[in-house]
Amino acid sequence: MLYARPGSAKIALRVGLVLAITFAGASLVAPANATPPADQPKWSGLSALGDQRVRVCANPSAAASRGSEQAAKPHRANPADLQLHGPSDVTIAAVGDVLLHSQLQQQGFADFAGFRSLWRKMEPFLSSADIAIANLEGPVAENIQPNRTKAATPVRHFDNNVYTGYPMFNYPPAALHALTAAGIDLVSIANNHSYDRGLIGFEATIDALQHNGMAFAGGKSRHSSAETPRWGAAESREGDKIAFVACSYGFNVPAPEQERAPLCFADRAELLQTIAGLSCRRDIAGVVFLPHWGQEYVVRPTREQRELAYQALEAGALAVIGAHPHVVQPVEPYKTADGRIGVIAFSLGNFASAQVEEPRRTSIVLYLNL
Repeated sequence: MLYARPGSAKIALRVGLVLAITFAGASLVAPANATPPADQPKWSGLSALGDQRVRVCANPSAAASRGSEQAAKPHRANPADLQLHGPSDVTIAAVGDVLLHSQLQQQGFADFAGFRSLWRKMEPFLSSADIAIANLEGPVAENIQPNRTKAATPVRHFDNNVYTGYPMFNYPPAALHALTAAGIDLVSIANNHSYDRGLIGFEATIDALQHNGMAFAGGKSRHSSAETPRWGAAESREGDKIAFVACSYGFNVPAPEQERAPLCFADRAELLQTIAGLSCRRDIAGVVFLPHWGQEYVVRPTREQRELAYQALEAGALAVIGAHPHVVQPVEPYKTADGRIGVIAFSLGNFASAQVEEPRRTSIVLYLNL
């Protein structure tokens, strides 16, 4: 749901809200003076854009080369390339990692408001956007035990067996219902915890997402047709589509190559080819890249992150929104060889987590207006 305005390749970026996740009660708290952006009509004016959109048909090999060259240079972002609080037709709200440690799942099961108690105060900030996205870091595999078998009877509480926190996560469907109720429209499921319940858990997660009507990127069911893309999803509104492409640097639990979610670096050539192909299609209005990458708890992005981000934007992506470090990393503009201005958010931090160190309790909601 990012669109290039006719006559301009600039993204009007509004970076909203520094948030704290309090350990006591593990709920999200917005600053006292924070207010959501003014409501905008859902998908207003999109049909009028028609074929006037800026369309990018990049060469994947050239994009890879250009991105590598730029990553090797000293980086100097120009804040003037980002327009703050600019007018827009469409708004995306992006949040970071949904990382439900044991304490949060216990609260979700025990609280009268259920799992919505974890992020209830943030719901206005999510629902004010046309589309809201998050990184779902862990499977939602109902009644699946660590040995990959199904529990004999349904589990309706946190038992630390079927539903577990770190290091092998598994979340109940109620958590997914709460994300949907909060306004999250799409999640990335490509991350290092994707297979914490094996392939059966990954399949169960996809089933749960489909049952909830939530879009996802970063994998597909083994029962899907050969034509179903494994990289991502295309969301449609009023005939217009935005493609979300997701990948992970790797997985804590290996999965067969032919059935696994895509890898950011090992599958780089296929990734860039996919972004280039999607950005050139007339039925796709834009591409947003969602990589799971970087070093945990480090606030500076690695050269590897920069290189892949630059390559993705050169290939035609409009924005790169990263996850995995569990701390906030920079949000920067990037000017491509053909003059487009893309946006890179290397990491948005934890959206929901029980990690107690202040950098890991700090997060942002990123608003992208176009």
